Amino acid sequence: MSKPNNKRRRINMAQFKDQVSEQVVGEGSLIPVDLPNGETVWIKIAVNLEEDDDYADRLREAGENNDSEAMARVVLSGHPDHDADEQLLKWVDAGYTIGDLGQLVGAETNAARDRLAAFRYRG
Repeated sequence: MSKPNNKRRRINMAQFKDQVSEQVVGEGSLIPVDLPNGETVWIKIAVNLEEDDDYADRLREAGENNDSEAMARVVLSGHPDHDADEQLLKWVDAGYTIGDLGQLVGAETNAARDRLAAFRYRG
């Protein structure tokens, strides 16, 4: 009887990161959201796949303080060219609430996690 081959294949980490970026998070964790008034805001989702500044810590802190407005500002603070307060104003001016933003971020985060769960590395 032959012995099973229990050797694990080697993983090329650069290739792995490229594939995850392409198949799970796309262009990154920033997602453009087009509003009906012609404006666009950028939301950031937490998929914990990239070296990130302190995004997850700021989001967790706002959540622990039950401060939905602070959480909205954190979610809208990811784009380097757009201020979170400016984006929150666009969001509210378009007729949406902070609760709507929370639902959207939750749905997009869950979708990214589903893609991550279905991801298979092609070495």
